[in-house]
Amino acid sequence: MVASHQETDHVALAAWSVFKSFGAVQALTKVGIDVQPGRVHALVGENGAGKSTLAKILAGIQPADSGQLLLNDREVEITGRAHAKSLGINMVPQQLSLVHDLSLVDNLLLASPRLRARRSDARAALAHTLDSAGVQVDIDAPTGRLGLAHRQLGEIVVALAEGARLLILDEPTASLGPHEVGGLFAHLRALCAQDTAILLITHRVDEVLTVADDVTVLSHGHQVFTGPTEGLDADRIAHLMVGELPEAIARAP
Repeated sequence: MVASHQETDHVALAAWSVFKSFGAVQALTKVGIDVQPGRVHALVGENGAGKSTLAKILAGIQPADSGQLLLNDREVEITGRAHAKSLGINMVPQQLSLVHDLSLVDNLLLASPRLRARRSDARAALAHTLDSAGVQVDIDAPTGRLGLAHRQLGEIVVALAEGARLLILDEPTASLGPHEVGGLFAHLRALCAQDTAILLITHRVDEVLTVADDVTVLSHGHQVFTGPTEGLDADRIAHLMVGELPEAIARAP
């Protein structure tokens, strides 16, 4: 694989024929995905299907055993998470990583690769990101005092302020209520309107149909479907995820 560092305002990331094993366990077998700017691409499957493994490979957290990664149609080797961030790819984990005693400004400074970082620059970057994304979060309050939905948005805002143009969101709605999920999805669509690419990892079929433009389904480490969500329904996606569903048992009168 050949590294490419060409700067761009947009990030399109594709993976071809990705293999990954952990000992005798084959986590991914010949998996591919194509995440485009301005679109939400859902990555779905049951627990253990390989979703998080593929996401970590795309985010530079762990390497693939083999396969190709293409950034804006150029082959690239992502050598680590810092390298992925420099290419505009960032992942927001399911277990939120903000330091609760620090504000969003301080968390952004903490994540900076620079030996010397200016608070005024970090604050300006966050303020610009908040305005662009249409998000209202207190950037000076300790993040531990923010509600869960605002902490989730705070993670996304920090990632965007770091330069992310492709966001990988790992089960971002796991701890949110229905109203908070609706608000999060509205913000994701606003980001897509600015050509941000979003990879949404979920196992909730209703979320795929609500917010995703495209979907890739994994089952036991194999890619069983990829394409637009248009024309799919809940039963079809569930069948792709788990196979043939048993017939519902009729209720007694």
